[in-house]
Amino acid sequence: MLLKEILKWKSAKSPSLGTLLTQAPDAVREQIRGAQNAFDQLQQEDVNPLWQSAIADIRGRSHGEAWIGLVCTETRLVEPLRGFLETHYEDMWLWPVRPIELKTAEIYGQLVVLGPTQRYVNEGTDYIFKCPRASVLTLFTPDFFSARIPEPHDLLGSPHKSGSSGVPEGMSRFATPTVHENTDALAGTPVAPAPDTENEWIEALPKLSITYTPRSDWDSEPEAAARPVPARQVILTADHVVYLPEGGSVSHLCIDLENKCCTNVEHVDVTEIGSGDALLFSAEGGGDMVAEVADQLLGDEAARLRNIQRAWKSALGMKVASNDFTQVGRDLRDFGSRIASRANIRHWCSMWNIGPGTWRSFEAILRYCGLEDRRDEIFEATRLIRNAHRQAGAELSKKLREQMIGVSLEHLYSDGTQEFGGTIALPNKKAAFLVIEISPESLEVSPYDLLHPFEIQDKSWQ
Repeated sequence: MLLKEILKWKSAKSPSLGTLLTQAPDAVREQIRGAQNAFDQLQQEDVNPLWQSAIADIRGRSHGEAWIGLVCTETRLVEPLRGFLETHYEDMWLWPVRPIELKTAEIYGQLVVLGPTQRYVNEGTDYIFKCPRASVLTLFTPDFFSARIPEPHDLLGSPHKSGSSGVPEGMSRFATPTVHENTDALAGTPVAPAPDTENEWIEALPKLSITYTPRSDWDSEPEAAARPVPARQVILTADHVVYLPEGGSVSHLCIDLENKCCTNVEHVDVTEIGSGDALLFSAEGGGDMVAEVADQLLGDEAARLRNIQRAWKSALGMKVASNDFTQVGRDLRDFGSRIASRANIRHWCSMWNIGPGTWRSFEAILRYCGLEDRRDEIFEATRLIRNAHRQAGAELSKKLREQMIGVSLEHLYSDGTQEFGGTIALPNKKAAFLVIEISPESLEVSPYDLLHPFEIQDKSWQ
């Protein structure tokens, strides 16, 4: 009834449904509010009756009047959902779709969407329904809204090159026209499904079963490593995974979907993150500028503090030069350090490193190098330098975020990731990714692994 009222009213109006709904007749607006209220109640119910409301409307349509989109937040639910719909609707055209594609409204034309998130229900968009918190949602696009069903290669969100992982040329890893009688929505001609692609595209998707392995050379004591924190495993585009702290926050890009550009950078709670969101993380680079800004903040004390820093690093470097990393590691462990690995010792000797992350290892170095009498002086200098670096990094990050406003995000949608910064003016780098899936359960991870995207193929994940 709701869609019939909208159709009746829209027939004499312009094609911008989202904008027109703000000026709709009272009868239409009332029914929309009723539908939204009904969907709000679903969040409190154990059994999700979303299927009944959506399918009841679809059943009233003739063949070809509606598409059913399979919107799954979990890969393993795709096949059962597809089978359910094919059993009940043998003549329906099925179009599997990942939630990430639903955030790109401009490629759809006009849509009636049951899902995926209320965050993008704004004036001028075509998302007119709010979504219950369900693991499986559905969308349908009646043709009387002039819906343009995109071809698979029109969909945004896949970071992978065409033909990768067994997916045929031109196919997205997040969608495929595997249907009984699919049609090209633009040309209206039948399209035969490619052989053996159905299982291939499902297998190509990242799974939420990546084994978590802590980094072997983090700069921390075993006691700290033994105190993991709860986090959510998040699969990102470009074959990356990240761990977000339970109850924490993360940098989120606000996007103008029509122009695909950044409008703001905000910190949001991890609980608010959903599939398709664009997240921003710190990347490597910019050490020179951070140190330069830090020295400006330290003022006249910068030279004295840097000399103190060079003193203990030079002493440690001389020990390495006269022995080897293996012997120095053994000696440092004898003096109380439990993390004196080759990688950490090399890191401590570098001027890019401020100092060991724990005072226990730092004290072991000073005792080993005969500098224990300067312990308090060196510790205080290290504390001041570290605080200055943190403040400098925060200032550069703020400038970077300000310069990101209005920047095109074409590379983010085409490649799955996009870097910002890395210039002479702003050397510190940030990297943006799109969210594909979020684990429903939290797991225990080292705090040193939070908010650092890892490549899934990296050896640390084998």
